[in-house]
Formats: sequence, C-alpha cells, structure tokens
Amino acid sequence: MKTVRHADYLFANEHECDAYRTAHKMPETTTRQEVARAIATYEKSNYTRGRTVVITQGPEPVIVAVCQPGTQEVDITEYPVAPLSNDEIID
Repeated sequence: MKTVRHADYLFANEHECDAYRTAHKMPETTTRQEVARAIATYEKSNYTRGRTVVITQGPEPVIVAVCQPGTQEVDITEYPVAPLSNDEIID
C-alpha cells in the first residue's frame, strides 16, 4: 500500500478487488463499489489531486470511483460492458 498513496489512477479486476477486501479484513458482504470507495479515499501523498479507481469485472459493469481532491467525497459510476461473441474475443 506504500505506492497506492502516490497513485492518481488505480486499475484492478474483480479478483484483485476481492483480494483487497480480504487482505484488509473487510466483511465478506462488502460490495466491490464499497471496496472501490475505500481505495479511492485511501491516504494520498498529494491532496491537490483526487484518485480514480477503475474495477473491471469481465462481462459485468465496470465500476469507476472518483474521489474529489482534498475530500472524502466519492462519485461512483457503473458502465455497462457490451457483450461479445466467442468469435470476437481474441485472447
């Protein structure tokens, strides 16, 4: 977590989000939106800039949590993911 305090943007997938919840002993009932909020409001080395947290969840909506600079105010928005057929997926 030493480097997170310097991050303006943080990207994680659903597995990393769930691992953060477990590592920080958050209750199992804690939603990914709540985890995103916790990360967005985590201590910042430069309070003049906010932090944006993006949680991807495969075919589920992307969670974006934006903490306003110098505050604990967080706006959370979810963006739908367009479904792809198996033929469109290149892995």
